[in-house]
Amino acid sequence: MALTEQPGGYTLKGLVIPIYAPAFLSYLAQGLTTSFVVLYALQLGAGPGAAGVIAALQHLGTLFFDIPAGRFTERFNLKRVYMFSTLFLGIFLFLIWFLDSLPFLIILLIGFGAARTSWSISQVTVVRRLVDPGLRGRALANMGGLVRAGSFLGPVMGGYIADILSLGALFLSAAVCTFISTALILLRTPETEEQNGAPPVFRRIPETFRRYSRILLSAGTGVVILGVLRSARPVLLPLYGESLGLSLGQIGLVMGLSGLADSLLFYPAGIIYDRCGIMRGGVLCLGLFSLGLILLPLSGGFISFALVSVFIGIGNGFGSGINMAMSAILAPDGEVGEFMGIWRLFTDAGVFSGPLAVGLITAALSLAAAPFALGALGLAGALYFQYSVHESNEKP
Repeated sequence: MALTEQPGGYTLKGLVIPIYAPAFLSYLAQGLTTSFVVLYALQLGAGPGAAGVIAALQHLGTLFFDIPAGRFTERFNLKRVYMFSTLFLGIFLFLIWFLDSLPFLIILLIGFGAARTSWSISQVTVVRRLVDPGLRGRALANMGGLVRAGSFLGPVMGGYIADILSLGALFLSAAVCTFISTALILLRTPETEEQNGAPPVFRRIPETFRRYSRILLSAGTGVVILGVLRSARPVLLPLYGESLGLSLGQIGLVMGLSGLADSLLFYPAGIIYDRCGIMRGGVLCLGLFSLGLILLPLSGGFISFALVSVFIGIGNGFGSGINMAMSAILAPDGEVGEFMGIWRLFTDAGVFSGPLAVGLITAALSLAAAPFALGALGLAGALYFQYSVHESNEKP
């Protein structure tokens, strides 16, 4: 069955092999490494504040490549964009392991982020073309569930791999996962036709923004705040674990348990999106997430640190797949790539700012000040979702 068929040609079960299997391997690869990038930077000689800034660089690459990546999904063969983006993820991960150097880590993280945004946008576009609009919320929440599964299994496996082998070995393991994912996309993901005759990107992007500026600015502000909190978590929690004297295995286990709490809520999140609207999921997600961050400085050992981390995971779980669902549901037909590229620009501005904020606040004040500041921002974001963001089925 070709990707160019009308929406509704695939059931949720029909997405398992062509979409969910390669996506899970890529999310597992990211789960293996995301929570340990900041600790790897520490090992290579960076201080805690600098390590947070370095961790933000992968999101800088993502931010710079958002608009071109969105356009690639419209102009070129979708399967090839998806496949080569996944391949480049693996290449950058392999080089991080092979070169084992702080300057090269900085450069390669930027490249990894650029590849990841192309991979993410092409993946969401594939799902959007395959399923009926009435199933998109659940289909994309399921994809969010795979993110959470990767964020559970990846850190747990990664912590013990790092204890037994090294932190660098995590990046080699992640590269192998993405290479297998690339092979699955090549062999099992259906082909799509190239999009021809479209106006140049620099003309269509401004036009798309002008037509949909209201929803992009209102909903986009909310997801910027959510992006700040989400990207701060895999930097803030490992730094806290390290400050408490926990081993890499213990830190990985705690991050995994937090990810498990995420993954258990992906299906209820999808039901909330489809039946009640995405806004309610956003309010619940940000409110609980922010409360957990405010409680984090009160943790003084493994048990309390684990409990607070799981609570943060529960809050984040109510936002499972929320960015993908909002972008896919709100994206206009014929301008999906452009809209998603602009949308990713908003979300990745927040994602870039999270680790950067942790690093700068830690360097200027203290590690304990960072979760208080981010928690206050998140509570403000919950109020913004409540009163300023349209329901998911209301296009302006």
